[in-house]
Formats: sequence, structure tokens, C-alpha cells
Amino acid sequence: MIRIAISGCGAVTQLYYRPALQALCDGGEAMLAGALDPDRTAAKRLCDAFPDARPVGSLDNLLALDIDLLVVASPPARHAEQACAAAAAGIAVLCEKPMALTVADAERMVAAAKSSSAPFAVAMVRRFLSQPRTIREMIAGEALGKLQRIDIFEGGRFDWPIASPAYFDPKRGGGGVLEDVGVHVLDLLRWWLGEPDTVRFADDALGGVAANCAIHLGFGPTEVAVRLSRDWYRPNAYRFTGERGWLEWAIHERDELEQGSAGETVGAIVPERDGQCAAGGYEQAIAAQLRAMTDAIRGKAGGGLVSAEDGLQTIRLLDQCRQSRVPMAMEWL
Repeated sequence: MIRIAISGCGAVTQLYYRPALQALCDGGEAMLAGALDPDRTAAKRLCDAFPDARPVGSLDNLLALDIDLLVVASPPARHAEQACAAAAAGIAVLCEKPMALTVADAERMVAAAKSSSAPFAVAMVRRFLSQPRTIREMIAGEALGKLQRIDIFEGGRFDWPIASPAYFDPKRGGGGVLEDVGVHVLDLLRWWLGEPDTVRFADDALGGVAANCAIHLGFGPTEVAVRLSRDWYRPNAYRFTGERGWLEWAIHERDELEQGSAGETVGAIVPERDGQCAAGGYEQAIAAQLRAMTDAIRGKAGGGLVSAEDGLQTIRLLDQCRQSRVPMAMEWL
């Protein structure tokens, strides 16, 4: 049985990893051996749900639990240190996003992954949702004809249950909407379209952390406009426009995709599910991702896993956004 430990017992662990781990443990696929968090109460609360798990007080103690897999769900500033230590010990790593806050740290993680005998993956969980996989297949098959444009909006009132203001510290948690939702968006765009030719970026940070940003990318003939917000709601959607029609993914709101042409809705597409992807919520997708990791540890194909090298390219693109930053137009100022 695969023995798993987790570093970081904050919201993503309590809301998503806990039920996903419970599903694997109930199915006899894995067991949770231990957990680490500076808040010992949070670590104990997680371990109380798993009979064989115990909270520990240091990373060294966690790695000494004879584990096969470390899930790194700690604040992003700790990702490189913890993931590299596990890789050096021959322990498989599944590292939460963002992989790292700097390109240099991400490059360290790639080097550690290459020198390790164990699998190493970045937890880009949206690749395990069935809708993005269907979209990728449709783009590759030119189901809409030549893809001309993608318009993306994700936003709404910020309500993530953070445990500490450190979440908004750029040096510890990343802080801004780009480092949060933006990492998911950039990863999917790279997965669908490859590397962009042009990058433009604007945000409202004004010396702090950004609540809003706009990203404009060029992928050959395909233009992409992304708007992310933590304080403005409009329907969350990815809209794909091709020479023969359009496709829309109402992310967080509907499981199916809508497709149409010439201004008319043709109908809904219900993405097919398989053993490596999930329709619906992130809990199922995280469980599918964990199963892919346990498969990789057992020497089977871990389908859909994002390698350290692939994760590095997303961090490089995120850094390109930062380097090209200009202030957003804010007429009220």
C-alpha cells in the first residue's frame, strides 16, 4: 500500500485533499501516514480522520515516516525546500501550485526531480477535469475550424478561507490573483496551445498585491484575452471562437460545454470521463491526480501528471507576465 504524507494542512488540504485521501484509503489504494503544519491543531485535525496518521513537528520527522509520496501543500515559498528534500530522499513528490514563486526555485526543483529515483509532479489539477481534456481534443482536431480567439474571465468576491495574512505576502504565499488563479489559466493555455509568441500584462497592485489583472497572449493566429478578479463578479467562462463556430466552458457553474455556430446554440457537449479524469468538482479531480501518482510510484503510466519541466515553463510564463507588467487603467484614480 502506498504510504502518503502531506505538508501543509490549510484550506486546500482540509477542503480537497482530505476527502480525496479518504476515498483512496477507503478503497485500500493508499494510507495517510502523517502530516506537518506549523499549526499543530490543523495537523492533528487532519490526522484524527485517519487511523494510521500522526502529526509531526518537522519536515525531517515527516520524511522519516517511511513514506512513498509527499504532497507539498505548504505556502509556495516553502515548496522548493520541501520538494527538493523529499526528492533527495528518494520519495515521490506531488507539489501544489504555484510550483515556486521564482524561476530559480523552479529550476532547483527540476534539477532535484531529474536526480531523484522517484516520480515528481506538479499538482495542476485542472488537467484532471474532463472539460479541459475535451477542449484540448477539440482544439487539436479543429472542431471549430482554425481557432481565432479565446476570452476568459474568472472572478468574484474573494472568499477562500485563509488561515493567516501571510497568504497575501508576495514573498511567502505569492499573494496576487496571477499567482493564484492565473497559474491554472496559464497552465491550461500552454497545454492547449503551446508556448505564446507575445505576452502583455497589467494589474492593479500599486505596490501591494493584485486583486485584478489582465493578460493578453498571442499564440500564432490565436489571440487570448484573460481577465482575473477578486472583487468583481461576472459569469465565469472560457469562450473559444473559431472560423466555423464557438465553444464555451462555464467554469465552476456547469459540467457540460456549450457549442454553437453563426450566433446559434447547437447544444451541450457532456465530456466523457475515464479513470484519469473527473467531471465536476475538484475533489474528484484531486483524487484522480493522487491515483495517477500512486500508479507512477508502482511503475505504471501516471497519465496526465505534469512534470517538473512542464511546471517550470508555466512559472517562466508567469515571470514573463510580471516582467512586462504595466498598471491597469483605473479611471477612478
